[in-house]
Amino acid sequence: MDRIATLRAVSGRAACLFVIATAVLCFYVAPASALNKIASGSIGPVAIDSGSAYWVVFNRSGSNTVMRRVLATSTDTAVYTTRKLTFVNALMAGGGRLAIETSRFRNTSEDTAVLTLSPAGGGAVTLATGRYGDTQREDCGTYIRLRDVAATGEVVVGSEQQKRVVAPCGDGANEDTMVLTGYAADGTTRLLKSATGTIKRDSSFYDRFIFKAELVGTRLLTVGTQSAEVTDLSTSGLTTYPRANTKHQILDADLDPTGRVLFSQLYTRGSASNSRGTLQLYTLPGNATTNSVLRSTRGYTSTADFCGSYMVEQYGAVDTLEQGNKLYRRNSAGTLMSLLYRAQPYNLIGGRNCDGGAVIFSISSDDTGTTTVYTVPLT
Repeated sequence: MDRIATLRAVSGRAACLFVIATAVLCFYVAPASALNKIASGSIGPVAIDSGSAYWVVFNRSGSNTVMRRVLATSTDTAVYTTRKLTFVNALMAGGGRLAIETSRFRNTSEDTAVLTLSPAGGGAVTLATGRYGDTQREDCGTYIRLRDVAATGEVVVGSEQQKRVVAPCGDGANEDTMVLTGYAADGTTRLLKSATGTIKRDSSFYDRFIFKAELVGTRLLTVGTQSAEVTDLSTSGLTTYPRANTKHQILDADLDPTGRVLFSQLYTRGSASNSRGTLQLYTLPGNATTNSVLRSTRGYTSTADFCGSYMVEQYGAVDTLEQGNKLYRRNSAGTLMSLLYRAQPYNLIGGRNCDGGAVIFSISSDDTGTTTVYTVPLT
């Protein structure tokens, strides 16, 4: 058995945590045999959808290959290979659609694009392209980002355009426009969200600076540096989930079909040992005050995703990998149920993604310099 995947003595048994010598918390630890090793090597982004696992292989030739494995049959297929020196930055899947974000450098500029791929292989369809670079023109260019592939198959593409005002391209004093566009499977497009402003001078725009977007039903979640926002696209209603104060950093947020929000923050003050990670569950759609704290631990961070009728939580130390980090399964109410995976020291869990029936993740090893991809069932 792979030493990274070893859960050793507690595997497949009931494990109990004794708290203050009186309270006892018991949960079931998933057996190591439930882990399915997908691939190992020089690997990038991963995704899972409709019983298939996807991952990106960084080839020595400078190209990248998107791979697919049908989990029921363990059949592998090379879906798509990029041109030499064209890199896959993001890989997402949902509703039977597969999409990637690519980039390619050209002297002082960078070309970016979002493409959809056929899961069975056979070519790509370009949805959007952009070129960004420090030129003498007023327009600095556009950067294209893949933000989400919804359960309906709609691909969410982010366009970040910068207009030169007085500063070189890339400086925050310039005017930035950010647009989120939805590309449906039938070829139709729609505007989901837009914002224009100057990051350093316009604090309201800084609040809306988007590093994550997620489309769930008629609701759009956008996560920024100071707040997360949920927009009801059918009513234009907006709910803002702000960070607690300036000493808090928003780590992540996730949205489920009923409108509930998982919200992760990290409080930083002085040394990492004084930091505190919190994971909150907002249970009422359109309400940014009614919440329950699922975890609040000094020196540790916690982020989580909704996965069908479960939640998957990643938990680890703020500043060290000596203890490794862990994946937990929670039920739909947020109650801790089982340990899905415990990484060995100095091994980092990344690329966590799920489709309701299983979770896929990658392990980066400091010892070997390789990345290993696993899936583990949630049921």
